[in-house]
Formats: sequence, structure tokens, C-alpha cells
Amino acid sequence: MVDRVRPLKLENPGSGGTQTDLYPTAANPNQDHLDVRGIVIQGDSSNDEVVRVSRDSSDRMTMEDTEVSAVTLTALRVHASRHNDGGGDELTVQLLGSGALEADQIIVSDGEGGWNTADAPSPSFGAWYKDEQEDGEIGTTSGTWQDALELTFPSDLEEGDYVILCAAIVRGSSSSTQVDVRLVFDTTELCSITLQATGTAAQVPLSGSHVQKSISGSHSYKIQYRQGGGAGTAYIKNRLAIAFRVA
Repeated sequence: MVDRVRPLKLENPGSGGTQTDLYPTAANPNQDHLDVRGIVIQGDSSNDEVVRVSRDSSDRMTMEDTEVSAVTLTALRVHASRHNDGGGDELTVQLLGSGALEADQIIVSDGEGGWNTADAPSPSFGAWYKDEQEDGEIGTTSGTWQDALELTFPSDLEEGDYVILCAAIVRGSSSSTQVDVRLVFDTTELCSITLQATGTAAQVPLSGSHVQKSISGSHSYKIQYRQGGGAGTAYIKNRLAIAFRVA
């Protein structure tokens, strides 16, 4: 149990009081303010100045103990609350009053019992997104790879992992037409497929995905096609490519 006591005081209007005490009187805890240079807080058996609340030459309130040396109230102006996330207690800290955080800033521990402000990390997933789409049908009788769709990455692309999704519909002008389709990242072929329609009206939908890890800067992703064999023309339409960051 804590021993609660009232210090004796001598109050008069000349020193900031509202009444005149003719003899030492117990301080009123609901009214009186102590007029002191600082406060030294003792432990069960201590008699020292280790824990002290005081005021510095710039009229700032300071606090110090064995872990913190004369830190100002502004630096200590944080609010800490604990909540249980199901796996244990998590410490949440935010600045209060005039020390409020600026936009896109967070509070981080300095590892020594103190707190600092820092720029909030940008979320990676979905931080960058781009798509390209061409619906019209194009055709070729050439056996050389032709660009059907290209998606380019900007020169200022931040390093990370990116997912690329693609889709298209292909067909041949005759049942013997062979259609080759491939996906190319810069100059590297990621995958290829050869199709041959079972009839002149047959249309084959294609789709796929790929993850490019730890890339940055300018790059190019292409859907290419060609007439791979047989008679007739190779066609492709409804080309779609989507790229976005995941990590």
C-alpha cells in the first residue's frame, strides 16, 4: 500500500498564493501547486538524485533516470497503449500535441529506450501497376516472330518482385495452320506454345503468369506470335498484359 502524505506549506498572495498562512499548513491536493526547482524521486531504500524532474535554462521541463539523461518533455511527448493481437502484447506509440507526426511518418524505437520519427515504409504490394490491351485481330503468314503486344517498364521502376499476367485468343485460317505463341521478357523467352486448330472456326484462349524477382529500371514484356507451319494465316486477338509489384 502506498503512503500518501501532504507536505506542509506557507502560502501568501505575495508568492503566488491565494491565501495567507500564519503557520505551516497541509497542502490542499485539489488546489495547491508546489513551488520548487525540481523533484527527486526515491526508491524503497535510495537517497540520491538518480531520478529527477527539473527545469533547464531554456525553461523546458526535463526528466532523467538511469537510462535517460535529462530528456525534455517534448521528446517524451508520446502516448503508448498496449493491445492484444492474439499472440501477445504489441506496443503502439503516437505523438501528441504540438509534436504530432507529419504525413507519412511513424514512431520507431532507437533500441535504447527512446523514440524517433521516421518516414513510413511504402507498401510494396500494388505500389506499381500497368496494363496494355489490344482487342483487334491481327494475322501473319510469316514464320518470323511478330510482336502482338508490348508492355514496357519505366526507367525509374523501383527494385522489387513483379507479377506479369497475360492472355490472348489465337486461331488459324485453316485446320492445318500451326500458330506459335511465346512470352518474352527483354530478350529472354519465358515460355512458348504451339497450337493447331481442329477447324477453321476454332479459337483457342491462352493465359499465363510469371514472376520477375528483384528487377528495376527499364524492361520490356512482349506477347509474340508467328505462323509455325502448315497452310494459311495465324491470327491473334484480345491481347492483354498486366504487371504489378508484389514485394
